[in-house]
Amino acid sequence: MLAIALLVGGGGAGRWLEITQRRGGRARPVRMTAEDRTNWRMPPLALLKPVAWSPGTKLGVLLLRGYLAVSVILLIVKAVQLGGG
Repeated sequence: MLAIALLVGGGGAGRWLEITQRRGGRARPVRMTAEDRTNWRMPPLALLKPVAWSPGTKLGVLLLRGYLAVSVILLIVKAVQLGGG
């Protein structure tokens, strides 16, 4: 059952990423000369705009959060089992 759920979830996530990639345009890379790259400095954090997360990044972070939550729950269950509770 778990394998089926993972396959369905993975297929759905892949399809969702495919659809969202088609809708949004990609940012064009900034062309810099070798001198510009050598002299480049990080702008102050106060001047930077918030990051626009791509759908793939959002999905990855969501999956990592879920993985973390499940692992914490399993650790708590194991600690209770070892404690004799």
